[in-house]
Amino acid sequence: MPPNREVGADNGAWYTRRILPYRTQDAQVAGVVITFADISERKTAERAIEAARSYSDSIIDTIRQPLVVLDQELYVISASRSFYSTFSVEPEQTVGRQLDAVDDGRLDIAALRGFLDRLRLGAGVIEDREIDVELPSRGMRSLLVSALEIREEALATRKILLAIEDITERKQSTEALEAAKRQAEQANLGKSRFLAAASHDLRQPLQTISLLHEILAKKLKDETTLRLVGRLDETVSTMSSMLDTLLDINQLEAGTVSRELVDFPINAVLEQLRTQFSFHAAARGLGWRVVPERAQRAQRSTPARADDPQPALERSEIHQ
Repeated sequence: MPPNREVGADNGAWYTRRILPYRTQDAQVAGVVITFADISERKTAERAIEAARSYSDSIIDTIRQPLVVLDQELYVISASRSFYSTFSVEPEQTVGRQLDAVDDGRLDIAALRGFLDRLRLGAGVIEDREIDVELPSRGMRSLLVSALEIREEALATRKILLAIEDITERKQSTEALEAAKRQAEQANLGKSRFLAAASHDLRQPLQTISLLHEILAKKLKDETTLRLVGRLDETVSTMSSMLDTLLDINQLEAGTVSRELVDFPINAVLEQLRTQFSFHAAARGLGWRVVPERAQRAQRSTPARADDPQPALERSEIHQ
């Protein structure tokens, strides 16, 4: 029978039972003395601590992020289930070993050694140190490791909580996004170069058409034909304006010019629209009418306001 033993009573109390031999003057054992020390409060506290530990362990095991607790010598005290699953190791291969010696030194890599060296030098918090590790079942993975010193009491032994996050997919997505952005920028640059070249190359034919228009206008006497030639001049001017706009857009995208907000007469804009579309509308038997800006304001029952959702522009109408 062991001399010291914890025993429980039927009423739920706990005692430490001690058996001490009683000896005579000639050192013969004449009997024993049995003592009982009440340890019920201690046992209750131990049960509460064990229940709290089991509860916290069950919560940690539900977290997908691998977690490891190290002592002040950087030996593994405990690890979450996710850690064992991620690194394909068992508790007996982990607990009681230094982290870089786990699973026959698979984690013994330069990046992790540097991380652990900072902890050995007393760093209490280390955030987001990226390391690349070859995992047996998943290949090369990028992991983000962070450390936090934890102390239950001011004089308690130093412990360190390590959180490990697999950022491989996130890193690949970021790299793919950056590659797509670079490709889009190259495509946009190519488009800008094309617009600049196309606008430049189209100016020569337009200048030729303008020159031929002037020669033709001097030789014609028929009023109807002269009106058509006048329309041709308006069309050439519109095309030239469109080319100028393309060049302006190209320069804006290239950053060589900056935007500037200015007031301008809206009638000039709709006059260009009239010039561009009235001939096409007439050719298709459609009526085309542009209502001047002053006339539209006169038709409104209330004055235009700055916050009016309807723009104060001329109105173009097409009807048959």
